[in-house]
Amino acid sequence: MPGRGSVYSRGMASTHNSEISAKRFILGTLALGVALGLCVIQTLDVLGAMDAPGCGAQSDCHAASSSAFGALPYVHWPLAYVGVAWFAGLLVAWIRTRGELDRAWIWIARIGVAASLFYGGVLAGRGFVCPYCIAVHVANLGFFVVLEMRGAASATPRRNVLVPVAGTAAAVALALAFLDGRFENAARAHAEVELAATAQQLKSSVNSAPATAFTGRHRRGPANARARIVVFTDYQCEDCHAFEAELERVMAATPDASLSIRHFPMCTACNPHAIDMHPNACWAARASEAAAIVGGDAAFWRMHAWLFARRGSFTETELDQGLLSLGFDRTAFLAAMHSPETLTRVRQDIDLAMHVGLGSTPMIFVNGVELRGYSAPNALSRALAAVRADAGASTVDQPPSARERFLAEWRNAPRTNIPIDTKPHVLGRVDAPVQIVVFGDYQEPYTCEVDVMLRSITLANPRVSYSFRCFPANKACNITMEKDIHPRACLAAMAAEAAGILQGNDGFWALHDWLTTHRETFDDVTVTTAAEELGMARADFLNALVKPEIQLWTAEDVRAAKDLGLTSIPLVFVDGRRIGQWKAGNENLLPTIVAEASQ
Repeated sequence: MPGRGSVYSRGMASTHNSEISAKRFILGTLALGVALGLCVIQTLDVLGAMDAPGCGAQSDCHAASSSAFGALPYVHWPLAYVGVAWFAGLLVAWIRTRGELDRAWIWIARIGVAASLFYGGVLAGRGFVCPYCIAVHVANLGFFVVLEMRGAASATPRRNVLVPVAGTAAAVALALAFLDGRFENAARAHAEVELAATAQQLKSSVNSAPATAFTGRHRRGPANARARIVVFTDYQCEDCHAFEAELERVMAATPDASLSIRHFPMCTACNPHAIDMHPNACWAARASEAAAIVGGDAAFWRMHAWLFARRGSFTETELDQGLLSLGFDRTAFLAAMHSPETLTRVRQDIDLAMHVGLGSTPMIFVNGVELRGYSAPNALSRALAAVRADAGASTVDQPPSARERFLAEWRNAPRTNIPIDTKPHVLGRVDAPVQIVVFGDYQEPYTCEVDVMLRSITLANPRVSYSFRCFPANKACNITMEKDIHPRACLAAMAAEAAGILQGNDGFWALHDWLTTHRETFDDVTVTTAAEELGMARADFLNALVKPEIQLWTAEDVRAAKDLGLTSIPLVFVDGRRIGQWKAGNENLLPTIVAEASQ
């Protein structure tokens, strides 16, 4: 009997261990799969193949990926690529071994954890709240915990772990290198096209300039320079730092060029138009202006170089050391930096940047013409060559205003085929010559502002029709969202569609109007009450809300918006042409655009 009991106990233990192994395998697979999936999304964003939700040009995700820590040193390979290769190798080996414990696993996991702790510290130290990056490191730590808790360090070594890890990682890395080359070539080709357009504009517009030259507060180079370069910059902007190196080369080799710097810090401490990305950018800009106040233009350029060398970041002690090395009197400098004058100067530059329609930094002008395609090789040198090629180049220039620029961008935008809407909601004649399409969210304030304006225009102009398509910023009905921005966006989208089911196009637009005017206060109770007041039976409305076709229509609109390259809402098309910016300062440009399209 004791012998049988021992065999039974051993069998139970074996079954228990098998269950633990199965759970460990599932948890490890889940952790690696999540990490790999998130790295793939980041990689597609880096390649330009998709816009990862929440990773726009002014997001922490973009700031992290474009920082000095966003790529491997020397080889300059984006960390997103490294993550894809690393986690793909681990996942293949993990599945191949069915999660069997191996001493090699724990050392592989420890290497990964060390990397996660380092880069997690970088994220915290730089203040980058990148949800993709954070989630990848959490998943990586989770995989390590799965191994560490089950005693992988004491397991028997196996030869079949390192080979699939290394082999898969190498194969994925080669594939990524190929894709990176393809996308980089496409980006270069696009930059070349934009640079060619800039060069042509420099040649064709130099003799039609207004009477005031577009320069800056502090000039480097001759007063009567043939080529006048103006750069709106941010000392903590990585792209600005990269372009600064080209600026230095060009200025050293081009005696007939002048350079002026203007400020646009991505910091809300001094810039109400910016996202708070660079915490020290305002003080860096004010420090450069303080240098000019106490020491003139030459002092400004010394401080400018010092700030870029430090990427705009400094502590009080580091600033004191910098002032000493640059030859400034500390007391006079700090008094100037904290004076209202430096803040006034920075805000003057910010206002000018908004006037000319700045969207991101750096923004570069040559003789008043924006240098597009500045990422092309030697872009600035080639633009200056275009200036010299025209013997009649003017000595005065001004860039167009934001209004003129945004209107020109719409006029020159290619006509786009909008994906078919199987359940369209059209205000105005369906066959109207000018068709307007908006993708938006009922809780998003700019969507509501645009919608009210366009409905008013449409009702007053028989040549115009207006279609509204939903892009709710909520994960519950929009799988492209990484987080819930508007908690009742899905309710609003479903309610409008339900009204359309019950009362047709008129019902949709009636509840649509109510939703836009109650965007901050509506909930499921008030929406249902509004539907009843519009003549819909309560039971019928509640039944319509849960019809499966509504989910399909919403998913269709979301997919169409992403196919059209939506990065922010509202996304507006007039006459098939995308409107990049519909507001210049306080002026809404939609009436002007629609009126022009209607002619």
